[in-house]
Amino acid sequence: MDALSLTQSPYRIEQISTIPPAKVFFVALNPRSASHFNALGRALSQTHDVSFIAAGKAVEKFACDQIRFASDQIKVVDFNPKELDLNDRTVQAQFAIEVAKICSVATTVILDVGHHFFLSLQDAIAQSKKKRNKSTPCVLSYYDSLERWVPGGYSQIASAVMKCSQGVLFANFHLASENVNEAENVVLDLKMPGVGMGYYPLEAAKTLSEERLKREMLRKIFFTNFEYKDNQEKVLVYLGENNAEYFEKSLPKFIDFIQKASMEGHMENTLIIFQPHPDAKEKELNLLRERGFNEIARWFGPSLKKSETLITLKNPQSKTPLCVNWCFNSNMILPFADVVCGRQSHMIYQIALAKIRYMQVSHAIYPDVLIKSGMIFAKV
Repeated sequence: MDALSLTQSPYRIEQISTIPPAKVFFVALNPRSASHFNALGRALSQTHDVSFIAAGKAVEKFACDQIRFASDQIKVVDFNPKELDLNDRTVQAQFAIEVAKICSVATTVILDVGHHFFLSLQDAIAQSKKKRNKSTPCVLSYYDSLERWVPGGYSQIASAVMKCSQGVLFANFHLASENVNEAENVVLDLKMPGVGMGYYPLEAAKTLSEERLKREMLRKIFFTNFEYKDNQEKVLVYLGENNAEYFEKSLPKFIDFIQKASMEGHMENTLIIFQPHPDAKEKELNLLRERGFNEIARWFGPSLKKSETLITLKNPQSKTPLCVNWCFNSNMILPFADVVCGRQSHMIYQIALAKIRYMQVSHAIYPDVLIKSGMIFAKV
């Protein structure tokens, strides 16, 4: 369901209208949650005073979406403009106190669940109540994943955040009445009620589908920017992650897969573009080097900045070069991709909706909704 239909659907409005008609604060660190919050915030802003509190890439996402939807009436507060390390527990605690002060005037606070910071924030809100001897806002968690369980640590953190809140909003409507897991085979025992929102940002899939119509032009722009010779190869895009299981098991499995496929002649006339996770570029590149991939060239973008670079790597055991897309985000290359590979990504749903072929390549099958529905297949 897209943002427009969310605001027009009586059923969805009924779900969110249970939030008291006063000040509502959305707090996000994850850009994916920020995208969901933008849609929910615009719907609520018709009857509520809405504010966004964010840091890092979530701030950029809020700003980008507000420009796209011309809805700049909702205030966005960046609580970490100096980009201090929020993984540092001392920094976490400091900012939690500051954000709790901002939220003290709210009737409802809705939280992203993808970071330990939100545990510190809920604790700070509770401590604030004790000190001021006043009522505190109702704290709700927002579970933006469509899956019952997400590998790589997300579900563990999300479960801890949800357990501390007073209620949970689920993007996937069905998860409100089904069990979600805190680990692969461990069901989360939620003591508080859950509400299914039935929301997914379909505008992202629509945009990708429209960009696919301009795939030849976008492909030409990409290669021209780097002065990289386009030999009209098929383009395989691999989406990286940032968690221990990925580095220890999934990424090595993909490397083995492309090496074997290349040596057997299945990768002829194929260009592999590796799209690293934005927070793990150096780590992913180092792992590729450890596995025998040597840098053979760097292709710089028009600004000639190090951040705008396409790095070509080659492994003696593989006939196919691998290009690491260091500068552009995946939205710049997905429109002209022939195949997309990965293990798990929030983008796979829009990839499927845009009718781009997707293959799950991992050390073990991750039974996401697309695998269960038979829309994609897996290679283990």
